[in-house]
Amino acid sequence: MSEQIKSLADEIREKLRHEQAVNSPPEEVVAESVGIENSSLAVKPAAVPADAVYTEAQVSKFFQQLEAFDYSARHKSMIRVDAGTMRLLRRLKLVRGVDMNKFIVFALHQLLARHPWLTSYIQDSLKNPDL
Repeated sequence: MSEQIKSLADEIREKLRHEQAVNSPPEEVVAESVGIENSSLAVKPAAVPADAVYTEAQVSKFFQQLEAFDYSARHKSMIRVDAGTMRLLRRLKLVRGVDMNKFIVFALHQLLARHPWLTSYIQDSLKNPDL
């Protein structure tokens, strides 16, 4: 029974991928997903131009890093996202089969790796009794 459900899910996923490819060029979806490397702390994500340039090497490197990321979900957290972000996460799931939660945790780890001062700031702020 479980195998039947998996194969049905795979069938649906392939059909959706095909429909997605017909309705919009895959370059837009991949460019949006690669945009995480250029993300900032802005509240609203920057719109990705339709002619965003990327290389297959960039895409390959990004998804290799994502696949190699050690994701052990031991704690639950409800994260609320806007409609555009959810649409992007769903498309990424369809295009590459990437777990949405893993992608979010990976993105957070990338952000913290690029801003190591943030962890120290949070720890120091917790020590400050004025807060």
